[in-house]
Amino acid sequence: MTVIFGGAFNPPHISHIALANAVSKRSDVDKILVIPTFLSVHKRAAETDFTDRLNMCRIAFKNIEKVTVSDIEQTLSNKSYTYNTILALKQQGEEDLALLIGADMAESFDEWYNYQEIIKLCKIFVFTRDGNLDTTVLQNIGANFEIIDFNARGFSSSDFRENKNEEILSKDVLDYIKSHSLYGYDEIYKKELQKNLKEKRYNHCLNVAQSAKELARIYGADEQKAYTAGLLHDIG
Repeated sequence: MTVIFGGAFNPPHISHIALANAVSKRSDVDKILVIPTFLSVHKRAAETDFTDRLNMCRIAFKNIEKVTVSDIEQTLSNKSYTYNTILALKQQGEEDLALLIGADMAESFDEWYNYQEIIKLCKIFVFTRDGNLDTTVLQNIGANFEIIDFNARGFSSSDFRENKNEEILSKDVLDYIKSHSLYGYDEIYKKELQKNLKEKRYNHCLNVAQSAKELARIYGADEQKAYTAGLLHDIG
């Protein structure tokens, strides 16, 4: 069986990893496809670039043997409807499919695009968050579903985006975020520098960062990494 684990992963956190790890231990699961959403239909568009979210997923799930991170939704046109993704996977030869969703998604599943066809094409795996689960909708539409024995800790990616709760991320994902200055980390760095440096030294750091970025552009290096390195070159 191939399990579809989709989501914005903006960013992927430790509950995502724990869930994938728990599902991978099932003997009937051969593969887990982690599929970052390209253009979400359930939430507003992710501000974080798809490539960065894809790379963070590859980092986050790298130690789970059955996981493959897929960029398939980037190849599909328009918004990332699950139905279209399933059809594309079928065309690639995936036959025995299960769709992994959270309890909140299960409660509104009858609002999904072509949900009647989805339940014909794959089984539904449902996991809970904080122990709450209502399967009324899935029962009413006649879905073939199973409750996964995994209670997700009450983390969400927004906990990091809004509060910078670094504890909910793996070290490698956090290192990627900082090295690429995602989620406003350059602004955080600037505030720390401004608080701890004299104005002349702070302005010097800003100028070095800009010069480093321009040099990176000339020599084909990563402009964002160069900017951050220049910004922090006097951090000691």
